[in-house]
Amino acid sequence: MKRFKSISRTKKIVVIGLAAALTLGVAGTAFAYFTGSASTTTYATVGSAGWSISSVSISAGPIYPGAGSQTVTFNLTNSSGGAQLLDAVSVYATPSTDGHGGVIDYTAGNVDGCAASWFTGTYVSGPSAGVTYPTGFVGTYTYSFTMTDSGGNQNACQGLSPQVTISVT
Repeated sequence: MKRFKSISRTKKIVVIGLAAALTLGVAGTAFAYFTGSASTTTYATVGSAGWSISSVSISAGPIYPGAGSQTVTFNLTNSSGGAQLLDAVSVYATPSTDGHGGVIDYTAGNVDGCAASWFTGTYVSGPSAGVTYPTGFVGTYTYSFTMTDSGGNQNACQGLSPQVTISVT
C-alpha cells in the first residue's frame, strides 16, 4: 500500500479519469452497429387443368334410321398435376361448319342432306360427372351411338361415316 501513497492525489484523479475514458471509449465501440433491411418479390406458379382422351374405338357394323347402334369407347385421363372436377362428358355427331346442320363425313366433308341432329351419343357406362378425380385418374367410358328415324328421306346419310366428337369439361 505504501507504493500507492507516494502517488499524488492529482495523479490519482488523472489515472482514474483516463481509465474511465478508456472504458467508455471501448464500451462505445463495442456497441456500434448498422441497421438494415431487405425484401424481395417472387411469383408462385399455378398449374392448369388437363384432361386427355385416348384409346378411342367405335364398334364395327352399320347403323340405320331407327335401328342398330355402334359403341364408342374411350379412356379419359386426368393429366393435370392435381385433382380436378369432371363437370361433363358427352359424345355427339359434329354438325357441319357451314351453318346448314349437316354432318361432317370422315371422307366427304360437309354433307348438308344428312342432318347431324339425327345422330346421338347416349351414356352407357363410365365414371360419374360432377366428381373430383385425383391426378392420374383413368376412366373408361362407353356410349351408344345411334341414328334416329326422321320419318322422311334420309338417303343422304347412306354409306357415310359421320364424325363423332367427344367433349369433356
